[in-house]
Amino acid sequence: MQDYNAAAATLQKARANHDQRRFARLRKAQNPLSDPTEEIFLRSCDELRVAWLVREKLRASGYLDAAKGTDAVKAIDQLVQDGSQGKKADEALKAVVGKLNVSKPEEAAPRLDKVLAEKKDAETKAASLAAEATTVKKDTAQMVTALESKANEANSKASAADGKLKDVTTHLASAGIAGADPVKGIDQLAAARTEAEKTVGEVARKLEEGKYLSPKATGSDVVAGVESVIQSAKAVDPSGRIAAIETEMRRAKAELNQRWSSSQMLDVWAVSLTEDGSRKEALDKATIDVQRVLADSKASAEQKAEALYIKALIQRNQGNVNAAKESLEQAVAQPRAGKWQTQARRMLQELSDPAAYYLSTSQPLDPLVADQHYAAGLRLFQSLRYADAEKEFAQAVASNPHDARYRYFLGLSQLSQSGKQEQATENFRQGAKQEEQSRPSRALVNVALERIQGEQRQALNQYRP
Repeated sequence: MQDYNAAAATLQKARANHDQRRFARLRKAQNPLSDPTEEIFLRSCDELRVAWLVREKLRASGYLDAAKGTDAVKAIDQLVQDGSQGKKADEALKAVVGKLNVSKPEEAAPRLDKVLAEKKDAETKAASLAAEATTVKKDTAQMVTALESKANEANSKASAADGKLKDVTTHLASAGIAGADPVKGIDQLAAARTEAEKTVGEVARKLEEGKYLSPKATGSDVVAGVESVIQSAKAVDPSGRIAAIETEMRRAKAELNQRWSSSQMLDVWAVSLTEDGSRKEALDKATIDVQRVLADSKASAEQKAEALYIKALIQRNQGNVNAAKESLEQAVAQPRAGKWQTQARRMLQELSDPAAYYLSTSQPLDPLVADQHYAAGLRLFQSLRYADAEKEFAQAVASNPHDARYRYFLGLSQLSQSGKQEQATENFRQGAKQEEQSRPSRALVNVALERIQGEQRQALNQYRP
C-alpha cells in the first residue's frame, strides 16, 4: 500500500537536512555554476511533496486506486467533473432555498419537511373529498330513483282520483244535477237532500203532535201516519186539504228517495275531501253524513269503516292529526271492512309521519324546491321564529323526504315549541334512519348541525347513529 503522507514527511526531513548542509559545501556541488547554492533539490522536494499530497487526497477521496492502476491525471479529470456537478447541485440547492422562501440553507430542510407535510395533508383531503363526492353522487342517484318512484305513485293516485271524480259526476247527473263543477254539484245534492229531509221532518213533527206517530218512527212510518190522518179526516175534510198534504208528502218522499242516502254520500265525500278538504261547509255536511251512518244500526261493517275513514279525513283537514289517527285505528279494527280497512291502514301509516300532511298535498318531489324551503327555514330558525321555521322544514321534507338534515331541523323547530316534543322525537328518529343510510353523508350533517349546541344538541344526539 502506498503511504503518500509518510513519504511526504520523510521527504520533508531530507529537504531540511539538505537545506542545512548546502551552504557548507559552496562551489563543491555537482553543478557549481548553474546551481551553486543547490536550490534545485529544494524546489524538487517541494514539488514532489505537493504531488504526493495531491495523490493522497485523491486516494482518500476514492479517485485514485493503486491496486487498480488508476492514472492520477484521469483521477483529477474525474474530480474536476464531479466538482462541476457539485456546483450544479449547489446552484440547484440555492434555487430550492429561494423557492422555499428561507434566508439560510440550513433552514431549507425543516421548511421542505413542512411543505411535504402540507402536500400530504392536501392529498389526504383531496382523497376524502373524492370519496365524499362519490357518496353524494350515489345519494343523488338514489334520490332520483326515489323521486321517480314517488312521481309514478303520484300519477297513479291522480289517475285513480280522476276515475273517482268521473264516477261522482256520473252519479250527480243521475240524481238530476248536471254541471262542470263537481264540487258545486255535491253542494246542490246535499242542499236538496237537506231540504227534502226538512220537509219530511216537519210533517213527522206534526204527526207526533197529533199522536199519529211515535217519537221513534222511521221514514216509512211517517207515510203510514199520513195515510191514517187522511183516512180519519176524509169525513170532515170536504175541501181536500188533507189530500193536498198527502200529495205534498208523497212528492217530498219521492224526491228524498231520488237523492243519495248518507251511506251513498260517503263515496262522494271520500273523493271530495281528498281533493279539496278546506271548505268548512263541505266538512260540516260530510260530518252529518258520517254521524248518521255511525249511528245507523243497520249500516254494514264496510259502511262504518268508510264513515270512520271519512271522519279521519275531516279531522286531518281540520288539523287534528291525533284524532284522525284514532278514527283510522277504529276503522282498521272493523271486521269485514273490505277496501276501507286497507285505505285506513295506509292513511294511518302516512299520518305516523309528522310531515305526511304536507307530503300528501305538496307539488311533485323536487330537491331544488326542498333546498329553497330548507334555506328559508334556517333563516327563520336562527331568528327564533320556530313555528314559521317548522312550516318551511316540513315543506322541505315534503319535497325531498330522503335528507336527514331536513328531518333534524324540523324536529328542532318543534322541540322549541310547547306541546310538540312528541312530534320532534319522531322526526329525530326518522332523521337518524336517513343518516344511517348516508342521506346525506355524516360529514354534511355535521356541518349543518355545527351551530346547534347546548340542550337542543344534547336532545338530538340521543337519536343520532
